[in-house]
Amino acid sequence: MRRLVNRLFFYFKLYACFIRFGIQDILVYRLNGLLFGIAPIVWMGTVLIFIATIFSKVKSLGGWTLWEVIFLTSVHELIFIFTWTTFVTNLTS
Repeated sequence: MRRLVNRLFFYFKLYACFIRFGIQDILVYRLNGLLFGIAPIVWMGTVLIFIATIFSKVKSLGGWTLWEVIFLTSVHELIFIFTWTTFVTNLTS
């Protein structure tokens, strides 16, 4: 059991380093940090407008309501941002 806890602690520290280095890499230049902050907001806004346009004509889409689709899209965006910050920025270094 102790080996498992040590291994989990090791991976926790590793992911913490990935996140720290990823954020540092993004914030090296102010414009890069600004664009990384604005781009997901603009993308999510356009997706919400698209979803609202579709749901203005129908009540459900494949059994999914408006709020379920918005929730699914939001979870996708959070996972994408976490993955991008954690792994993709560290692939270039």
